[in-house]
Amino acid sequence: MSFVSKLVQAGVKEVGEKTAKFLNQMPAADIAGAVQAVTKHPNEFADYLRHADNYANKGDQSGILPMIQMSNKWSNEVVDTATQVDTLKLGTTPVAKQNDLFTPQKKAQMSIQASGRGMDIPEIEGFKPANADSWQKYVTSEIEHHAEFGKGSGKYFTLEHLTDAKQNKRFRFDNKGLTEIDGQQVKKYSKKDLAKKKKDNQVTGSNYRAKKLESTISLDDYIAELGEDLGRKGYDLDQARFKRLYRWVGKNVHLDHINPIGREGFHHPSNLILLHAKDNLAKNAKVLPDSFFKEMGIPKTKAELIRSSIENTSMPPKVKRKKILEALGIID
Repeated sequence: MSFVSKLVQAGVKEVGEKTAKFLNQMPAADIAGAVQAVTKHPNEFADYLRHADNYANKGDQSGILPMIQMSNKWSNEVVDTATQVDTLKLGTTPVAKQNDLFTPQKKAQMSIQASGRGMDIPEIEGFKPANADSWQKYVTSEIEHHAEFGKGSGKYFTLEHLTDAKQNKRFRFDNKGLTEIDGQQVKKYSKKDLAKKKKDNQVTGSNYRAKKLESTISLDDYIAELGEDLGRKGYDLDQARFKRLYRWVGKNVHLDHINPIGREGFHHPSNLILLHAKDNLAKNAKVLPDSFFKEMGIPKTKAELIRSSIENTSMPPKVKRKKILEALGIID
């Protein structure tokens, strides 16, 4: 049964054709919470449906982020309700069958299993051996916190230096993307020395900013391609497009380069796409083939990107997003 069919069954009186098509593309994990919200949060759901209508019929993206935030809230409520029922057995209720819901403890166990050697006890020459029981308790507690709250607790594990406490190392866990276990998407983690991570982030951030700057198309490039008047007009239009894209970026929404700048892509609005955070994590380092850009008519070269500023040839963002995720094997 489709998402919209379940909403109608829950009491929603009418959903327009375009809105229905849009809603039926929503992630399966969001369905149970939204259906429950029809009666549990009628006012919030009315806003949710209004945002969906505006996007489907007018192309208004201003409601996408609020929709994502509401979906996350409602999904968390479904998980909380399910885990409070002592007799819940996985797969025996509609909610469980639909989402394969697990307690944070079960999710943590699967993440620990998926992470492999990333969870190994730290061993470094010149440092005291870590207590195995203390390490295991820290691993379990921290990964359960990630599973329940979507982030670490802020606590760290200390590996003591043999002679100088100032050289003690502190460890936390980094999210290393998703893998699949028994048909479930499971997060992987790896321990990280905090001092080394800070240093690596400074280097990585500096390198990324440099690449981003190098890959940004200048006003002079626009003028050289389009001429003085059109060049300035196209450049200004793309600067406005940048602002509209970046204002939706947050914890649950990422802005990703379709053709990575590390692979000679350009930092340009037509080479950027808004993705759900979980889809972007699943995408990881996957790269689209050149043939995809040609088949979909997505601009890739500098000249194509510049001309896209004044030529309305781009497909709708939701269609582009769906095609990209399908091509990368993230959705069917």
